[in-house]
Amino acid sequence: MGSGLFTPQSPQFVQDVRQGSSFESVTETVNIAATGYVKDAAGSTVVVDLTQGPILEKYGSKIGSFWGSPQNLMYTQKVQAVSETDGAASFGAYDATTDLEKIFESSTSARYIAKLTDGAGNTLYGWIGGVAVASNVYTFSIYSEVGLSTQNWFQGGATTYSHSYGSTVQIFRYASSLVFGSTNTFTEEIPYHSPSDPSKEAETEFRFLASLTNGQYGIDYKNNRFLGRKANTDDTEVFTYRSFAGPGGTADSVNVAQWGGTATTLGQKAAASSVPVVLANDVDVEVVGNVAHDAVDSGNPVKMGGRARSSQIAAVAENDRSDLITTLNGELITAGYSYANQNNRVGETDPISTHHVEASLATVTNGANGTYYYYVDMDGYSNMGTQLVLTGTLVVTVEATVQDDGTAQASCTYVDVTTDAYGVASFAASAMLNDSLGFFGQFKYVRIKVVASGGGTDDWTIYSKRKY
Repeated sequence: MGSGLFTPQSPQFVQDVRQGSSFESVTETVNIAATGYVKDAAGSTVVVDLTQGPILEKYGSKIGSFWGSPQNLMYTQKVQAVSETDGAASFGAYDATTDLEKIFESSTSARYIAKLTDGAGNTLYGWIGGVAVASNVYTFSIYSEVGLSTQNWFQGGATTYSHSYGSTVQIFRYASSLVFGSTNTFTEEIPYHSPSDPSKEAETEFRFLASLTNGQYGIDYKNNRFLGRKANTDDTEVFTYRSFAGPGGTADSVNVAQWGGTATTLGQKAAASSVPVVLANDVDVEVVGNVAHDAVDSGNPVKMGGRARSSQIAAVAENDRSDLITTLNGELITAGYSYANQNNRVGETDPISTHHVEASLATVTNGANGTYYYYVDMDGYSNMGTQLVLTGTLVVTVEATVQDDGTAQASCTYVDVTTDAYGVASFAASAMLNDSLGFFGQFKYVRIKVVASGGGTDDWTIYSKRKY
């Protein structure tokens, strides 16, 4: 490598596996209690060679490793407090320089494991979920599994761990891509070192399997080998993990410049010299133009055709497909086209003759003494005409407001505009109130105020008409 030359025996290296490979998710169901080689009982050991390898991290950039390996260590700190109570597992640590919440908190699937070690070397560990901070003290919520559903330490309160001065926490990155279909057959991963590792020459499969308790397992990530001891009698397990794309996967390439090993050239050819193409009969073939919308026009666009007609085509059933129709000159026909006059008819959807709304605001006979209010919402209207039919001892004024802040119309603040609108201070007899100049179009609400003082003999009727 010192010469800077690369050969088939010494290929160019890459900084991570994504630069030279593609990946895929692999799911396989493995018989972990097959007749003749694995006993169908809790405590039975299982050794499985998975189909593809190596087993990668779930992020796909590195070959996986046991979470507690040194290369996965992210953070070390003194422990201030620990709760081993099931349902409230947590610990606290002080840090005045680093925002641990933003780094380590997870919501639905844990990314980190916390391992606590007391002064006697006893340990306690679990997956990190929520992280809260107060006065630079970070409280980590701990869960017994990666899915963050049970707030317990993985080892619970049954360990010999005892929090004391000098206890420390190590936070490890949890990135293994291997997950199981069930959650109670294999429950605790411990480090496994392949016998091919020179530093672990004494580590044999037998010794490793013999050291396991029920539910424990180890993974040889490099050689895609799984070793474990079952916690129950299940006879199958679903393994899902991430690995390099295998033969027939997305990594395969096709040389489109050859057919049967013979070079081909582009362009139209006679049938005998062309490359045969077979299109699937259950897949739609998409035909698109060569220039996108709002791009500079160029090339030969895909053209659209229609049926040329001099009379209207018969109606089709609802939801049937139909043809686009053109004139005999190729002009597109749209709804409203008159075949007799050869032009488009236009109808007024909202004619001006309908731009008004009438209302009877009041019809009162023998009204008791008092003050009465009648409201007109002028929002969207430009003029208001009012007819007063009054008999008795009555005083009528008109008030208005532009208040439009969501307040109910009866609670808005009104100003008397009778003189401004009509040149008189009030009305005591029947009258027709004209707003031809659009005075009331500037207001949100108009309020007609009636004061009756005839001792129960007063009659009044009020009509209004608003125009758009």
